[in-house]
Parts: sequence; structure tokens; C-alpha cells
Amino acid sequence: MGLVASGIPIFVAGYLLAVISKPYYGATPENEWAEYLHPILPHWALPSADHQSMRHFYEGLLSGQPLPWGAWLGPLAW
Repeated sequence: MGLVASGIPIFVAGYLLAVISKPYYGATPENEWAEYLHPILPHWALPSADHQSMRHFYEGLLSGQPLPWGAWLGPLAW
């Protein structure tokens, strides 16, 4: 039971959240994701690039800032 239960947070944080946030956070001029990939991504399936939610996911929030639930609720509900 413990082995099965420990896989749930690993899957959610390590795979699911990383997959939906990486196209915007990992875009660089070298890989040209912003030019080729971003126009074809479904806006309802990923957190908005307008928010800093992807940066906060990878780099952490500043002290006292609330969690950006609005940016993540739609994609996670999908």
C-alpha cells in the first residue's frame, strides 16, 4: 500500500505538472518553441503564459505571495 500510495505524488508533481508547464517555461530562442509550438498548443489545456505560474512552479514563490490557483485550475480539471 505504501509503495502504491507513494507513486501518486510522484506522478502528479513529477510528470503531470511538469508536462503541462514545460512548453512555456522551457521555450528558448534556440529551440524556437515560441515560434513553432506555442501557436498550436490548446490554450485550455495549459496554464496561461501571461501569468508567472510556470516560473513560480520551477523557481518558487516569493515570501508572502498567494498560490496562483487561477492559472492551474482549468488545466488540472481537464
